[in-house]
Amino acid sequence: MKFLRPLFAVLLVLFLFVGVVVFAQEEKTPPATTSQEVRQAPQKFDRVDRNKNKILDDLEEQIREATPEAGFDVIVMAEKSIDEILPTLKSRHGEFSETFTYPSINGFATNLTKGQVIAISADADIKLVEFDAPVFAHLDSANNWFGTAKARADFGVDGNADGQATYSKDDIVVAVIDTGIDTTHVDLDGGKIIAWEDFTPNNQPNPYDETNECVGHGTHVSSIAAGEGEADPNFKGVAPKAALVGLKVLREQNGDCVGQTSWVEAAIQWIITNKTTYSIEVANLSLGIAGCSDGNDSTSQLVNQAVDAGVVVTVSAGNEGPTGCTIGSPAAAEKAITVGAAADVDPGSSASGVCSMFGHRFFQIPGDLPGKGFYLACFSSRGPTADGRTKPDIASPGVFIKAAAAGTTNGYKNLTGTSMSSPFAAGVAALVLHANSALTPTQVKQKIGDTAQDWGPSGKDVDYGFGRLQGYEAVKSAGSFSGTGPVVPSHSFTADSLSPTNTQDFWDINVTDASLPIAVTMIMPNWSGQTNPDFDIELLDPGNNRVGLSQSTTRQETIGIQPTTTGTYQLKVYRYKGSGPYFFDVSFGEAAVAITLTTDGTTPFGILALGNTKDTTPSGTNDVQTVEVTTGPANLSVKSTNFSDDSNTWTLATTNGANQVKWEFSKDPTGSPPWTTFTTANTLFTLDNNVAQGNTRNLYLRLTMPSSTSSNNQHSSTVTIVATAP
Repeated sequence: MKFLRPLFAVLLVLFLFVGVVVFAQEEKTPPATTSQEVRQAPQKFDRVDRNKNKILDDLEEQIREATPEAGFDVIVMAEKSIDEILPTLKSRHGEFSETFTYPSINGFATNLTKGQVIAISADADIKLVEFDAPVFAHLDSANNWFGTAKARADFGVDGNADGQATYSKDDIVVAVIDTGIDTTHVDLDGGKIIAWEDFTPNNQPNPYDETNECVGHGTHVSSIAAGEGEADPNFKGVAPKAALVGLKVLREQNGDCVGQTSWVEAAIQWIITNKTTYSIEVANLSLGIAGCSDGNDSTSQLVNQAVDAGVVVTVSAGNEGPTGCTIGSPAAAEKAITVGAAADVDPGSSASGVCSMFGHRFFQIPGDLPGKGFYLACFSSRGPTADGRTKPDIASPGVFIKAAAAGTTNGYKNLTGTSMSSPFAAGVAALVLHANSALTPTQVKQKIGDTAQDWGPSGKDVDYGFGRLQGYEAVKSAGSFSGTGPVVPSHSFTADSLSPTNTQDFWDINVTDASLPIAVTMIMPNWSGQTNPDFDIELLDPGNNRVGLSQSTTRQETIGIQPTTTGTYQLKVYRYKGSGPYFFDVSFGEAAVAITLTTDGTTPFGILALGNTKDTTPSGTNDVQTVEVTTGPANLSVKSTNFSDDSNTWTLATTNGANQVKWEFSKDPTGSPPWTTFTTANTLFTLDNNVAQGNTRNLYLRLTMPSSTSSNNQHSSTVTIVATAP
């Protein structure tokens, strides 16, 4: 038998009138959402130059069989400035017309023949030539479980940096590079969009979005980052008072939602050029090109330039996981915050068999998105990058996220993907900057990484990055605030291995709070499609009944269930074929608040005459009981049983009588009211609320004996102190 490390303290305290058991547990019911969007993967193009001929492999593959006169849309990066290099290239290699220029990287977009591509790539003044590849979108309770709602409430940050009711450049400004924004939705109206550009051939002057093939993707993304929640406050964005800039680069075309690399780069260059004009502080790109990039492509380089210009850039990691080296462009940009997708505690829906979500139509490989618990989404793209760097940077909520639905004035819809996790991180960056506007983009990235809860192997890793995003802790650190984040499930990491002689392992999970889900993410780091170990997992309840099972053929297995009872659950990891290491992260419920009785837990009243009253104050038995909140804050309540001698019972009531006592408690007998009566047995009564961690509370008791009794034997009662999360 194996045990998770660390094991968890059982929060039991003895407090006796003659004998009393006291325990602490969190009582919290998370909200739920419904429905989903699942997208399909397009063809992959690796964004690397493996043979170092200055033609990225995606373009080299395109031109291989083409005639010299065939034309290709390309992007060129030069060693010299645009103004200097363009006339020189045209004189050397023939005329062409540039569709966009990118001064920040000495780049331009154009159409070249195959012959020109080969000739220009050989020019000493050229850094790189690449395909102007199609770009696709990387297709509530998350605010609560990832700490952003509590950060807004505790620290007064929401993106409204100037304190005015109207939106302007003086607020925190988030640019969204996507399909557009529907400003007829009440969560995104009222002048929230302070600037707009359409880089697609549609070239519309006013904000809009498309709702068929593009499913209102940009509206949904914008709502996650900064939606006001006017139609329903449960679905506020992360930074609901931040201003937005809408930059449209994806459109509906030929039955899909697609853009061009050159359009995306034009939008990034626009941000760099107009950063001061609109005070753009954060930019989000929930889009990209499939494959494995080394970050040297032009889009990734422009993202790095935007960061250098003072803009925090969040980029969706992609939806090609759980296979390694699936971080494409621009997610591979070194200076971006590259965001993977995790589930919150109750995403509200589940999907079986879904583990790749990129593009338009359904595309499924074996995998699961459970409806319960913190876990890493199986589709979330993984590192390393093609040049060996560790990406993603953070795991943020991206499973069944409900936000504004384009084409409606007040509707909401669920979408799933790293497209959803990236704007959530962008919203956190906006809150961090509201807390401390002096931070640089590098410092914002560091705050988010340093305050993450470490999941996966210790430190930054290719699955979770720095770990699970903790919005509350990031904002608290940025503003040097004090406070305690939301109560969430406990977390534990375990690593081991299986072999032909060790075919299965059992791990104990000690659940002390059944109100929170159990979720397991198990990963085989040495997995590959050809030489893979194939391990599976199942979860057994305390009665040895199977309550969860994951048997995919991918690198990751995932289980998420709602337990029906506390006790010791067992995770079974077993070998289907192959051998090698595995690790798993588990989130589960243990009492999230803890109390300790600092006194002896017994309160003898001695021999009392019928009808008499005695208390535990200094003028009575002088036997106060004291409880300390060791993990908090916590709300404290008390309850009591009837008094019994095993054969005779004295019941609790508002007055004493025949076989009836008046039984009272107080945290301060000199207060107002000084005493509260236990009017019924086994019913909770408030002692005190929101007691800070480390603080103590006294419990005084007062007993008025029955007027008459059927038994003169010693009677006792059990008083229970219960701690719950505020």
